[in-house]
Amino acid sequence: MKAGGCVQLPDFTLVRTVHFLQNAMKLFSILLLSLLSLSAFTGWSDQPNFVLILTDDQGFDDYGFRQPPLETPVMDKLMRDGVQFERFYTAAACAPTRSALMTGRNFMRTGTSAVGFGAETPHLDEFLLSEALQDAGYVTGMMGKWNLGLSDADLPSRRGFDEAWPVVREDVRSYGRYEHFNPPFFHNGKYSGREDGWQVEIITDKAVSFIKEHNDEPFFLYIPYAAPHEPWLCPKELQDKYISKGFGESYAMFLGMMEQLDTQVGRVMDAIEAQGLSDNTIVLFFGDNGPTPTTRILKQQDDGYFSLTKDYYNLSKEEWAARNPSGFRGKKATGWEGAVRNRLSIYCPEKFESKVVSEMTLVMDVYPTLVELAGGTRKDVLPQLDGTSLLPLLDGNPA
Repeated sequence: MKAGGCVQLPDFTLVRTVHFLQNAMKLFSILLLSLLSLSAFTGWSDQPNFVLILTDDQGFDDYGFRQPPLETPVMDKLMRDGVQFERFYTAAACAPTRSALMTGRNFMRTGTSAVGFGAETPHLDEFLLSEALQDAGYVTGMMGKWNLGLSDADLPSRRGFDEAWPVVREDVRSYGRYEHFNPPFFHNGKYSGREDGWQVEIITDKAVSFIKEHNDEPFFLYIPYAAPHEPWLCPKELQDKYISKGFGESYAMFLGMMEQLDTQVGRVMDAIEAQGLSDNTIVLFFGDNGPTPTTRILKQQDDGYFSLTKDYYNLSKEEWAARNPSGFRGKKATGWEGAVRNRLSIYCPEKFESKVVSEMTLVMDVYPTLVELAGGTRKDVLPQLDGTSLLPLLDGNPA
């Protein structure tokens, strides 16, 4: 109180300023703690790259560590040094698995009911994994067997992929994807023509180019190889290698096809390392369904192309037992364990410690896992996912 009985009023401008600063500091502290918590949970601050490698008709035991003397050192390493989900369930056939993978939903909800004949296409209002990752700021690429519809509107370039090279013929679009030599391609929605050489190698060439081109931005690269889907075919020197080990011609062809595939997966891994991306690239690897013991027989023509004959080959009882040491009942396109059980590897040693996960997981779980790792979201108006994120089972190991 001043002389004369006057009261000194506080400076309310100063008080408001002090309160504002105090509240701002509290808010900043909350945000900082949130960011630190998020960083500790995910293990990295930058968006990781994703490389999703899908093989075709590779069964639970189609690995060198399960089926000697098959040599698949790269695939073996992915399983050994990654987080291996050993009870990972897919659909029993190609297109249904791909639909569940790309939608994160039970394939029967999506409009996909079978392979080919117009039954493989997810509804156009399904929001695919590629689209969700585009929304999260990713550049997206796809090279290989699409198998999710063949009309112009169904091609991957219309469904969330910035760079798309599906193996599709121009005349009868349902053909072509199993032409393992001199395959036909569409490129970003238009027919590109045939390319000379082995399909599995050409697809890898395109995948490696994509990695090099986009090494400075987050990317999602989807590589659905058509190998080792029948008709089995591989370079003669690989077939001869396994014939010399005592295998019959057809089983040796399959084993050689697997080794050729493994070499190409190795080229993808080498490209990631060469670009300095290994620390922040998550590789996912699995087969789309169970194996089949039957292949159609091919004959090479004078022009170098291979044509189908009327002949088939079925693995002998002994050969099938060697390919299925786990003894699962059934095969591809049946209702038994051998049709739907596979292995999934999520591989990034800088982020995740290697281990084997025995909990039952589903192909639908891949979608929410990648979207969460990318920091993405799905709009509320979209159909609800059936899959569940695998992050709690991954146990992130912060770099």
